[in-house]
Amino acid sequence: MCGFLPMPKGKGLRRTTTMKNGFHRPTSIDLNLFSEIVREMISDLKELDSGKAKEEIVIECVKTYIYAARPLNHGTGMLFWGFGDPSAMPSDARVDYFYFPSYIAVSFMARAKLEFGDKVANLPNFKSTLKKGMAGAASRSFLGHGYESYYGLLSCFEVFAIADMKRFVDLFPKICPIFTSKFYWALDCIQQGLSGGILHDEWDADYSSKAEEVLSLLMRSGK
Repeated sequence: MCGFLPMPKGKGLRRTTTMKNGFHRPTSIDLNLFSEIVREMISDLKELDSGKAKEEIVIECVKTYIYAARPLNHGTGMLFWGFGDPSAMPSDARVDYFYFPSYIAVSFMARAKLEFGDKVANLPNFKSTLKKGMAGAASRSFLGHGYESYYGLLSCFEVFAIADMKRFVDLFPKICPIFTSKFYWALDCIQQGLSGGILHDEWDADYSSKAEEVLSLLMRSGK
């Protein structure tokens, strides 16, 4: 399972690296390479959050995500950025290497729209790709697999927090209504779980401190 991410400290974060824009689908199964691509996707998202990303590079990254989005045969209204066929993956790999890259991709696209407005929104196929990508991302309600449901949910919401996704959903709730509905449902689950002291799994791992950290960054909208 993808581990929790090092959390940025909000708008003041500054990075010196440049975006890699390296998303691609390897032609063979290589979990180490899959993980490296995911790390680079997260790195690009953090750089976008830092405020130092150059507009032209961000736009090229968005174009890459638009081009790389793929549907499932049985889900023409949804797009994904996963590696391989999810039906052939065990449940933990399906979350890590099919859904998690899709969470990052839609987060990057949403944040790019927040930062650069119509320069991103008017790119060919941007709106339809984002809408269908958000529908795909919401299709398992952002949960992890099995007993790691909370772990997976918080990992997903770490990505959403970096992308300032709550601000995006507040501003554009109708882009993908099913995403908006499930986003607020999942957010309520985290908040209720935290207040009720039930953010732990079947092995009694406690995720309360991580939930507090994620919620703190997620609620930064408007600051």
